[in-house]
Amino acid sequence: MSLMTGKRECSYAQEMDSKAAVTLLANGKHIRAYFITNLAITLVRQTIATALGCCLRAVSGPDTSFVDPVTSRDFPILWETWINISYSNRSETVVAYVVKDEEIGFPLLAGMDTILALQGALLVKGNEQINPLFGTTEPSELDPRPVLATGLRSSFVSREWAAEEEAVATPVDQETFYDPLTNTTLQLYGMVDVQAGDDPTFLAFIADIGTSLVLGIDYFAKTDVQLKFPESTISWPQTEIVRPYRPPARSIAGPTCPKCGLNGHPTPGVAFKEGGDVMPRGADLPRGGY
Repeated sequence: MSLMTGKRECSYAQEMDSKAAVTLLANGKHIRAYFITNLAITLVRQTIATALGCCLRAVSGPDTSFVDPVTSRDFPILWETWINISYSNRSETVVAYVVKDEEIGFPLLAGMDTILALQGALLVKGNEQINPLFGTTEPSELDPRPVLATGLRSSFVSREWAAEEEAVATPVDQETFYDPLTNTTLQLYGMVDVQAGDDPTFLAFIADIGTSLVLGIDYFAKTDVQLKFPESTISWPQTEIVRPYRPPARSIAGPTCPKCGLNGHPTPGVAFKEGGDVMPRGADLPRGGY
């Protein structure tokens, strides 16, 4: 049985980054899922959980909602469940939280908990990075350490960060930013230049977010970011690849090679002298004949 995308995913196709959208096995059935690194937990639609035959456990108290620390979005939780997920030659049973269908823009949002369970790792320029959602003391080119967000097409900074950095804000035409994956709308207050290490500066929206820095797909495409699993890799390569200049091959005197079409090197079975005299190769050729 296959539980693929419906009208909601089709209508948002141009607003989502398709690279992190995959088809995987969930409880033995094919479903569409999205690896979203800016979400700490895994969310699944109610209809999908029912179709997968999930065992639903009632939630109570603080477990009835989840506030995303990145966007401050409050997700009402209906049930807690467990799903066996198979991807990239790995199979793990993970905890997922069931929400109403309209709460999320994909059948299954596989957050960092599922990504780590499947031995996934975020690499920036070949170096593994840990999102601050899970705590880390590793050094970073940006302080505080940013959240790497596969689920957001744009990058963001908080108003507090912009004020502390005394960043010069540029006005923007749009007042809000809508994220179809988490069904979240963010109020925008301008744009600022952000720089990580020696990388070129890039623009980020100023918004009411719950963390200081969020680097989205626009940053990934310029910086060589990978989401690497044991037997597969999702990558956002640099938009421009500079290759070294190689001068064209020059033709020199000598017979034409039947394979490459160039002159100046011996053809199998044939020898030539500098003057251009061609003779067959053989053991009886005089010394220096070829």
